[in-house]
Amino acid sequence: MEKFSAKSSKKRKQETKQTEEVGERKKKVKFNDVVQVKTFTPRKKTHYANKQEEKPKKKQLSGAGKRKKRKANKLAAMNMPSQEDQDDAIIAEMEQKLTASELRNDGFGSLFDILNGDFGDGEDIMKKVDIMDGEDDEVLPLVTDSEEEDVEDISDLEEVEDKKEDPAVGIEHEDVEEEKPIKQKKITEEKEIPKPTEKKPCIYGSDVGGKYIPPAKRLQMMGEKEDDIITRRHINGQLNRLSEDNMQSIVTILRDLCQKKSRGTVNDIIISLMLLQFDVADPIPERIISERVMLVAIVTSHTGVGLLASFTEKISQRFVDLFRARSGSSEDEGKNLNNFLNVICALYEIKSITKQLVYDAVDLFIEGDHLDEKEVELLLLVLRKVGFQLRSDGPVQMMKIIQHMRTYANTHPAEEGSRLKFMMDTIAAVQNNNIRKIRDYSVEVVDNRRKKVKTLSSVDLECLSDVKLQDLVNADEKGRWWLVGSAWQGQSQNEEKEDDKEIEIMNMEGISSQLIEAAKKLRMNTDIRRKIFFSAMTATDFQEAFETIQKIELKGKQEREIGNVLLEICQNQKTFNLFYFFLINKFCHFNRDYVVIVQCALWDRFKLLKEMSQRKKNNLSKLVTHLLLSSAITINCFKTIPFTEMDQTLVSFLRQVFVQLAQMSKSREELTAVFSEAKRSKKSGSSSQYRAVRLGLKLFVSHFMLKDKKFMANNQDLRELFDAVNGALVTSSS
Repeated sequence: MEKFSAKSSKKRKQETKQTEEVGERKKKVKFNDVVQVKTFTPRKKTHYANKQEEKPKKKQLSGAGKRKKRKANKLAAMNMPSQEDQDDAIIAEMEQKLTASELRNDGFGSLFDILNGDFGDGEDIMKKVDIMDGEDDEVLPLVTDSEEEDVEDISDLEEVEDKKEDPAVGIEHEDVEEEKPIKQKKITEEKEIPKPTEKKPCIYGSDVGGKYIPPAKRLQMMGEKEDDIITRRHINGQLNRLSEDNMQSIVTILRDLCQKKSRGTVNDIIISLMLLQFDVADPIPERIISERVMLVAIVTSHTGVGLLASFTEKISQRFVDLFRARSGSSEDEGKNLNNFLNVICALYEIKSITKQLVYDAVDLFIEGDHLDEKEVELLLLVLRKVGFQLRSDGPVQMMKIIQHMRTYANTHPAEEGSRLKFMMDTIAAVQNNNIRKIRDYSVEVVDNRRKKVKTLSSVDLECLSDVKLQDLVNADEKGRWWLVGSAWQGQSQNEEKEDDKEIEIMNMEGISSQLIEAAKKLRMNTDIRRKIFFSAMTATDFQEAFETIQKIELKGKQEREIGNVLLEICQNQKTFNLFYFFLINKFCHFNRDYVVIVQCALWDRFKLLKEMSQRKKNNLSKLVTHLLLSSAITINCFKTIPFTEMDQTLVSFLRQVFVQLAQMSKSREELTAVFSEAKRSKKSGSSSQYRAVRLGLKLFVSHFMLKDKKFMANNQDLRELFDAVNGALVTSSS
């Protein structure tokens, strides 16, 4: 028994010694070290006890636990990191982004110096401590080597480790950094040299790292009212959901806003929001641009021309600014210029502006001796989008552009790239009116857009006047003459002199001294009248005269001189010349505006019949007769004649016109068609005015012609035709 007890006590001593060694090893383990420890389990008493040891039962998982386990298995199969690994990666990335200047100013540098034994002066220590904790006056306790050993002797190392790994604890724990991280921080401080960084202003209205200011409050700080901010949000929402299907409802909303609030404020908000949408580097789809342009045109018909004029002005100014500030390469630049040029073309496409603005933009591209890639790209954009419309509205100017580009392509063969060749093909297609060669161009789409604008407009939308691009750019300095009631400073003296010189400089080659003297006798006392006179007198045929006069590019009231000059020349001929009839007829059929111009010129001549010679009266009557038979003008040209108070001069002139109508008409139907109701056009005035002219002519035919025995005796062969004219006037007037 004593032997057995001695052995057992010896065995117990060995086991307690082993457990003490294990405990000492655990105490010496640091949290970053991994130590393999062999554990010795006491031997079981019997082999039977091992066999009878029950296996631990598997814990049955709930539904949520099973789902978590399946999710973990999937992540493991996909080799995805766990949440802890992701957190460690984020912490490591943030540590790498820390610069040396940030580490230097974090307040721990002074603590590291003190731990290394560099205490310095007392004042320096206090300054370092103040840097560490600027808010509280308490000084953090210093950690010495002996205290560090005491910390290592703490039995519960796991709690210390949890505290040091907790990110929410911060610097309040009395933890001691290890030697290795300290050395790494010192190395980074020596290697990295902080670079001076400029403080950039924040796009949100405050400094970097400052307080965030919401956009609405930022607008209030800039002086915008809260009511305007709400209106801006409302309009912006309507623009974001704009399409051709819901355009009518959006137009109604914007019209109501213009009635409830200031019209100028609503217009400014609409224009500013659209400018922000267009002024982007990415290309905007053509459909989006067309929808917004259509919206502007329709709202303008309800609220006034102010919105369209301001919108066109802002778009043109921004377009010119971007064009002047460009670098020349289409690859380095964005599509801002293309977007604004698309807007101008879309305005012209629905006839909100005239061709003048588009041609001015094209002249801006081709004014130099060299075309870069961007200019070729923009010119190609104009030709593909509105090339055919420009060809029909301004053929003379289009021919100038085509000739200029062909000359440039022939003189610069080395610069011909694929884009320039493609543009020349497009120019050939526009010249030959070959729509099929222009890709993505549909006449039906353009017609549908115009019909949509016309349907939703309250009145017939008139296009903006022939405003030049330069006038829009200089609108803030010189004023806006295209708006009623707007101040305009006019041209400067230097510009007036230059314009006068351009008008006075004329090609006098081929003009004889006799024509110059004839121009003086006919009182062609202005440069415009002289240009029209020389163009008509030096032409070989009426087609050449028509094209030459069109090249003069008369505007507004200047076009009235065409009718006055041509009638003056025709009246002063020794005998009637059909050349002037064909020329005036060409103008009347070219544009209905010239019909009014010719009628106004005739009304002025009818007032001066008493002062005219018989030769002038004969030429004038023959011209009126030919114009009536060719349907160039209607019987509305007699509207100013007082049929109830007629003198002998007017009676003889009208008799002469009716006799010539009866003699020159090829059939009875052709004669009666001149006085039929179907001849009345939109330019002839209202139906009541037209009916008054017919009643006056009926009175004249029945009283001064059919009842005048002396007149009918001289024209007995024309009696049937006169009766037919009287019958046509009676039928239509009733």
